[in-house]
Amino acid sequence: MADWAEKRKVMNGALKRNAVPVLRTQGFKGSLPHFRRMMDDHIRVLGFQFSQWGPQFYIELGVCGLEGTTFGANHYPPEKIKYYQAHARRRIGALPFDYEDADTDVIAEAVNSLLKDCEKEWNRSFSEYRKLLNKLKGPV
Repeated sequence: MADWAEKRKVMNGALKRNAVPVLRTQGFKGSLPHFRRMMDDHIRVLGFQFSQWGPQFYIELGVCGLEGTTFGANHYPPEKIKYYQAHARRRIGALPFDYEDADTDVIAEAVNSLLKDCEKEWNRSFSEYRKLLNKLKGPV
């Protein structure tokens, strides 16, 4: 299979079968590649960032306020925010997931392992978000 678009379709299918159900059990809403989860005091945003140069992707975590986020004149409401619009973002996993010659279901299972064990990364993102908010508010 040499066509990246075809490989992407196969990878998307594997993620929908394997990873999306895990995200749903964690309380995420949305559809591939963008997911959101409302928390008591913030929104967790998760996205699959696919490469434009080949069959690879990263998982991105983001955090923003309950009202969504605003950059310049653009406001992104909570029900539509994407990972790249979040205030604090980070990638999980040391390397991209490469599905060029791999079994996409095996890759989706590796994604599940990361998703099930990324609470520490969420806490880091939230900590960065709080620092950013405090900096924006300035001294009280």
